[in-house]
Amino acid sequence: VKDCLIPFDDLTCEMVFYWRCLSKYFRSKPEGEGLGFFDRVTPTLSNFCHYFKSYIDDKIFKASSVSDSTLDNELSVEFVGRQLCGMISCLDFTDEMGRRLLDDLIHQLIINPSYPTSLVSCILKEQVQVWPQESYRIERLLDMIAEIRCPSISDSAATSSIITTSQFMNMSTVNLKVLV
Repeated sequence: VKDCLIPFDDLTCEMVFYWRCLSKYFRSKPEGEGLGFFDRVTPTLSNFCHYFKSYIDDKIFKASSVSDSTLDNELSVEFVGRQLCGMISCLDFTDEMGRRLLDDLIHQLIINPSYPTSLVSCILKEQVQVWPQESYRIERLLDMIAEIRCPSISDSAATSSIITTSQFMNMSTVNLKVLV
């Protein structure tokens, strides 16, 4: 297996479940005991982010191009996506570039309406790994919500969009403080 990644054609529900469990098992071993095996079955964070995005894009493209998409295929893609989300916590977060790529991946999964919504809750659980500071995490989520609610449509509307976004951020922060 090249770069500790399973080719998409071989990525079945059983295979990705086994891969996630094996990664979690080796990650839970005391330092030095399972590290050699962990490095052989788990990709780098950068490679994993590219792999995850490519998998989701590939499956969405195939689903949109094939009119007879079956429920079984849709559920398989969702299950594999959830298992891949679950693997994020096993990965090594010392790579700054990998953390940025994961941040972009989380952003794309939340913002892009063509991605399965079922992956949003799963990816939000993993965001704590990327954004450990709660205040920054809330700020990033508010940015994403503002982007969903008030997307920039054109350059001429960018200024009014920025004003609207900043006003929304202020209102959201006040609402969040009231809720907390």
